[in-house]
Amino acid sequence: MVAGRIEWVRVRSIGAAFMLVGVVLAAHSRAAEPDEDRLPIRRAERPLTLPRHVIRGVFAAGVEHASYTLDAEVPIHETITDVGFFFGAAGGISDDFELEASIEPAVRITSFEGPQAGCPVVLATGCVVAPLPPAGATIHTKAYFANPTIGATWRFVASRHLDAGARLTVSIPVDRDRYLGILPGFPVRLRFARTVRIDTGLALDVYLSPTSQPDYRRTIVPGVVTSRSVASPRLPLAFLVNPIDWLYLGADTGVEIGDVEDARQTTFVPLRALVGGTVPYRKRPLADIYLDGGFPALFTPGAAEKVHTAVQTIELGASFYFFP
Repeated sequence: MVAGRIEWVRVRSIGAAFMLVGVVLAAHSRAAEPDEDRLPIRRAERPLTLPRHVIRGVFAAGVEHASYTLDAEVPIHETITDVGFFFGAAGGISDDFELEASIEPAVRITSFEGPQAGCPVVLATGCVVAPLPPAGATIHTKAYFANPTIGATWRFVASRHLDAGARLTVSIPVDRDRYLGILPGFPVRLRFARTVRIDTGLALDVYLSPTSQPDYRRTIVPGVVTSRSVASPRLPLAFLVNPIDWLYLGADTGVEIGDVEDARQTTFVPLRALVGGTVPYRKRPLADIYLDGGFPALFTPGAAEKVHTAVQTIELGASFYFFP
């Protein structure tokens, strides 16, 4: 059964985010048609920001599956499966400035297995009380909205082989128990021989806690359970190869710290793989269709358990491009 209803009054900020992007783009809609080489078919050749007046719409459906043992002494096993639908839009205000926004409705399916199902359990650490479903229930289903986001990217270095810029994204809480996310970053894109692209840079995700009460449901990454605000620096590293114009392959990794105050235990390395294709039209990309998947926190070098395969993700999506 679906527990509770979505409180629509709290997600009106979603419409406001998309309205901002739409209003700004509409104000710039009388532009000349961009040259075909400003947004090449090959993804490896594309710039860091969308060209002026070009709009990108994104739709993706994804599944994240996680399996945990809440406590070794009181063995309660929890499985969480999130099924989400991502909708995003971005537009080039100029060749070097881009606005974007996104929303993601989702369904969370949680199951519990253990000798005390239906009873609150205090973990051995003493820091978390894990609320379980009502007595006799083992599966709990809830529809919800992930926090909508709105952001901007400014490219201040643009050359044949190197792009660099500054990015700011805000994750807007739609519930009083959600974190407000302030996510600044400095993305860097390197291009080689028209076929290879490397994306890297620096990012610092800051999550501002809305409450002083710890709640394991607001865990940001595996191993981070806290009620306070959290700073999470990241060094992303993504590779993409275009063996031919319309086919691309990629891999994403990097180093992330879930909580700088407990960096040793919460440093992890994600790993994802990507395969996709571009649908061309008049020497421009009409759409990119992709499939990716992997492990958001595969390696944790400072923790007792070095490899974590308990969290897996898979996503199928498409991006559509609109030219004036």
